[in-house]
Amino acid sequence: MAGLEPTYPSKLATLSDEELARRTQAGSSVPFEELVSRHEGRLLRFLLRRTGHIQDAEDLLQDVWLAFIKNMNNFRGDSTVFTYLTRIAINKALKWHKKRKLKEKVLSLLKINEPENPEDIAIKNDLNALIKKAINELPPVQKAVVILRINDEMNFKDIGKILNISEGSARTSYFYAIQKLKEKFNSEEGK
Repeated sequence: MAGLEPTYPSKLATLSDEELARRTQAGSSVPFEELVSRHEGRLLRFLLRRTGHIQDAEDLLQDVWLAFIKNMNNFRGDSTVFTYLTRIAINKALKWHKKRKLKEKVLSLLKINEPENPEDIAIKNDLNALIKKAINELPPVQKAVVILRINDEMNFKDIGKILNISEGSARTSYFYAIQKLKEKFNSEEGK
């Protein structure tokens, strides 16, 4: 393969991002490492401004790189590599916010607040374990709908297609599952 000879780190600094992307598309990992080195700081700062938490920003950054690798063949060079990476980062941050809002909604339905001190964190961990246990005790379709809706952020139409049920059935299953979870936790609270 002409033009795809190994590129050593000293030569990489002179290559454009687009050339590094092309070489990465061709299967070389060294150019990808150079792209990471060039852009991870800016992307991390970008994600940190959107999440407000370093751990969340770092997790999202890993997701950005994985999405870049997975969808690398979709990069046509119409924009710069950094613009392409930033678009992926924006999408990941939007999904993160949506998932966080959904989690807050479920927690509010279950009357659970975010912890502020170590004791509250321990209680939250216990509650998370109880929530997982309660979800696992749901009937199979309700369990699947809740997991797909909350963990995978799917809409009811897609959930219906995946589970081979109607969109309305997916909505109804979700509603009844949340009702069961609320009842379970309200009865546990009374004990």
